[in-house]
Amino acid sequence: MSVTKDYKVFGDNISLSPSVKWDWSDDSMGIRIFEVINSDITGCSDFSIVRITRNTEEECEREINGQISDGHFENKNVDTVMDLTHRDEDIVSMKKKKADELWDDFTDIPIDPETERIEEPFASFDVGTHREKIWHWFEETFDMSVHDLIYSDDKEK
Repeated sequence: MSVTKDYKVFGDNISLSPSVKWDWSDDSMGIRIFEVINSDITGCSDFSIVRITRNTEEECEREINGQISDGHFENKNVDTVMDLTHRDEDIVSMKKKKADELWDDFTDIPIDPETERIEEPFASFDVGTHREKIWHWFEETFDMSVHDLIYSDDKEK
């Protein structure tokens, strides 16, 4: 059984790099998943949302402390760390809202019907990027299926 804890890490321009998710889980260490949600999703550079999944709550605490002192945040100016563990709905809602906004922008990008490659830049993707590569990015970044993004308007009616 695993434990997931969420943190809000505050600091000046702390979340300017793209959001990332790493899974370092293995047989010897067990579950070790580290996700950082940055300004590309939150729209704010003053904090990062960190989601850590480990075997125990104590391992989550050690992981966040380690990432701040000698890991992901070691060269950043961290001011405060707030435990958001019981605010999971806020994080999911924030990611869904940003995914919907970006998906709306993506639907305005022209795509060559023969090659299925975009004809204008979108987010961090250059002209000529295949539609499916962008779809995979949406699914990995926002933990939701493209099907749900395509049909999200239908669900709200």
